[in-house]
Amino acid sequence: MNDSNPSTAKRHPIQVAARRSGLSQDILRAWERRYGVVEPARSEGRQRLYSDEDVERLRLLRLTVEQGRRISAVADLSTKELAALVLEDQVETSVTPHSTSVHTATLLDCLDAIGQLDGVELQNLLRWRLLEVGSSELIEGLIAPLMVEVGRLWHEGRLSAGHEHLATQVSREIVAAILADSQPSHPRGTILVATAAHQRHEVGALMAAVAAAQEGWRVVYLGADLPARDIVEACDKVKAGILALSFAYRNPDANDLQEIESIAKELAGHTSVLIGGSAAVSSRERLVAVGVVVVEDLAAFRAELARFAGRE
Repeated sequence: MNDSNPSTAKRHPIQVAARRSGLSQDILRAWERRYGVVEPARSEGRQRLYSDEDVERLRLLRLTVEQGRRISAVADLSTKELAALVLEDQVETSVTPHSTSVHTATLLDCLDAIGQLDGVELQNLLRWRLLEVGSSELIEGLIAPLMVEVGRLWHEGRLSAGHEHLATQVSREIVAAILADSQPSHPRGTILVATAAHQRHEVGALMAAVAAAQEGWRVVYLGADLPARDIVEACDKVKAGILALSFAYRNPDANDLQEIESIAKELAGHTSVLIGGSAAVSSRERLVAVGVVVVEDLAAFRAELARFAGRE
């Protein structure tokens, strides 16, 4: 009887299953024979045939074994359990060094809430963590790596735009509330924080704003998607010593980079420009050429603020 479900239909020969799962055919056969990890069908010519679900299970088994586990210890796990184990391993390797005090389970709980589109649960998890570890550790140890992981899963197609938007909105609300309570009473100077035109993801900018306030700077936060001329005029009006921009899109086009370059040229000589985000890192050489300081993460951003303060 034919299987009408494409994911469970046994249609891939062993060559395809091996290539897509990243296993050799010999290992695939051995795991199948010794541990019964999948049950292929047979074609009329007695060739093994595997479904999409079989291939995904084999891929997950490979990833768990590559992390140091024995195949005998994971062969009996369900595909869902294997996926959770792989995600846990990926989270542990993707979090920043600053986040070592954040238990991996918290991040996984947040990802689970996002996957369920449960904004209330995500808010509760972040707020409880804020009470436990404080604002700096929450932002740099949990929210920053969480947003990196959400972005990665979205780019891989494992989370939808709706999941990403929910995670962004809840994180934004939490960080914005922290910023409102973080402005220093005796600031060492003024920093303006924003994102340039077409850059609508502002959680990174908000996190930078909080870091700057905690380092003793008066923060003027303008939000997302601002034209170059408005940013320059605002810097001049508030006499900002530093402009911090979040440049998050991974593949910026020429117009996006020209916006940043025009801002840096207009402010040269009186306002230093710091910029962070994946697009900034990937465009480092071009941005540095116009005097922009590119920072890898919030720790590097804090270090630049400290160096700037030391020059005053």
